[in-house]
Amino acid sequence: MQNLNIEHNRKAGLVLTDFPFAEKVISLNDINAVRLADLALFISDLHEAQGCMQMALEKVENVNESNFLFQTAIIIFLKPFTKNNGRSGKLDINYILEGDSDGVDAFNFYKNLRDKN
Repeated sequence: MQNLNIEHNRKAGLVLTDFPFAEKVISLNDINAVRLADLALFISDLHEAQGCMQMALEKVENVNESNFLFQTAIIIFLKPFTKNNGRSGKLDINYILEGDSDGVDAFNFYKNLRDKN
């Protein structure tokens, strides 16, 4: 559960400072809440993997550091596609890349590379 920062404004009443343009706060307590939480974690992982990959592709003088960032990007990228005790669901690569056999092959190459170690 996320804590929200709230301030009192005489004109507007209570204002969510983290989401200043929010019009309504709701509580989800069913399977949709779990799915939404999973999706938020998937997005977070994919953004983190992208950041690692961008740093690895930048001109890094230390080859070991670049390799470490590349390996970390692969590991983090694959997290949303594998079963995880912290999440109830996972992303389906065949659904996401439906009809893109080259994309699925590339995904499986890196997944197998990760699984090999």
